[in-house]
Amino acid sequence: MSRFERIGAHLSVAFYAAQAVALVGGLAAFASFGEAAGRRWLDWTLPPMIALGIALVYVLPAWGAATALWKVFKDG
Repeated sequence: MSRFERIGAHLSVAFYAAQAVALVGGLAAFASFGEAAGRRWLDWTLPPMIALGIALVYVLPAWGAATALWKVFKDG
């Protein structure tokens, strides 16, 4: 696995881990402390996670394009 592929994999894992913290934490707060606590957790964590998701929608394809170009110029 190349350096670029490892970085892309780490970005993907970070994205899914952040989403899991937001959603699983909200579910746990909801189950443990009720609807109000679950909503407060999601109100606090979900907006940054949505922003992270939107950023990665643009960052990961750009990273993939950079990886492809790097391989073309390096191997070619």
